[in-house]
Amino acid sequence: MSSLAVKVESRIIDLSFSPDALRVVLADGREVMAPLEWFPRLRWLSHN
Repeated sequence: MSSLAVKVESRIIDLSFSPDALRVVLADGREVMAPLEWFPRLRWLSHN
């Protein structure tokens, strides 16, 4: 069985924070969100 490798380059066009999440918008329209709980240093900075 063969597979085709597709290289996808994602570019960030927007980055924002809410009180409990990190949000990234990519040039291809995808939006990725992650809880700040996954990033203890960022969570700590958001409270100071």
